Amino acid sequence: MDRSITSAPLTYRIQQMGPPRLRDGTVSSVHSRGTQLNEPVTGFDSLVLHHPGDNRAVRMVEGAVVDGKPGRAFAHIDGRLQEIEYARRHSDGRIRTYDLEPDQVLIKRDFILSNPTLGANSKFAREVHVPSPVEGVIGARRDSEGLIDILDQAGGKVIARFRHMSDIQVRVGQTVSYGQTLGTQDKVATPAVHAIWKWTATTTRNFATMSMTWPAAACPCSQSIAKA
Repeated sequence: MDRSITSAPLTYRIQQMGPPRLRDGTVSSVHSRGTQLNEPVTGFDSLVLHHPGDNRAVRMVEGAVVDGKPGRAFAHIDGRLQEIEYARRHSDGRIRTYDLEPDQVLIKRDFILSNPTLGANSKFAREVHVPSPVEGVIGARRDSEGLIDILDQAGGKVIARFRHMSDIQVRVGQTVSYGQTLGTQDKVATPAVHAIWKWTATTTRNFATMSMTWPAAACPCSQSIAKA
């Protein structure tokens, strides 16, 4: 197979692991019932709760979140129940800051980017570059987690975080622009190829919607397209 590079403009196919569904298509909130399949992401608002299988039963009861995945944190933001990341004390007594300021909250979502000219389940289709959804400065890079943080300015606050990438293309302190390649979508520190994106609640509408139409060709080192 000749995996040569083409300059033809593309827009990424974006999918996500959907919530568990029954045969009639309704979402199951009961564990061990329902089937999860990859589903298309049609826009920012169609991104489902992070880990929709494990968190299928999570809900608010009298102001408290119940039945979420153990060890996870949740909050009601923008009219939706969201899985979040923030500096907090865990059940073992340890305080984890997640490199965040005390007043910062990151919303978590995961999804699958793929080359639209190849089959959605093709291994090669998912070997694509992850573009930056925002301008900023790289504040952290941890290759063992496939992680990079984007700050609003040098020494500033985290506004976006990606995980599970390989071949990370940026360095700490580097300024990045919208659409610039961060790394390659992969399965670093996770069992399946996908990207996890975390962003600040206050910047959701600033750049999240734009990411749903990421042009693949906008990346300086646009991904190879497999040809027969």
